[in-house]
Amino acid sequence: MVTTPFRVLIIDDDVSFVKVLQLRFAGFLWGRFSLLHLQNLTDARQHLKNIGPSAFAGKVAERAKVIADEFDLVILDEHLPDGEGLIFYRKVGLVNWQCFVSALTHHQKFRGRP
Repeated sequence: MVTTPFRVLIIDDDVSFVKVLQLRFAGFLWGRFSLLHLQNLTDARQHLKNIGPSAFAGKVAERAKVIADEFDLVILDEHLPDGEGLIFYRKVGLVNWQCFVSALTHHQKFRGRP
């Protein structure tokens, strides 16, 4: 039986956090995952363009299909050196992607909130 690895995209500038996530994925996915780490939104935009033109500029349905074919999970930092993750999320149509998206932050502004 051939098992397809779980495909993860992490857009986060905190390398230590990404290493922790990688270890966690290795633990509960028994090493059957692929991880692409991009440290900023500029690199994320470029990667989407490299996947195919419709991944970034196509119709919503085309974007959703292309991205879902590439990733099962996207982990997106809210505060990146070149922009805000949730704005990127809306602009590139992540909301319409047919994969799971998790937006995270450890920014001081959001600490202590329920």
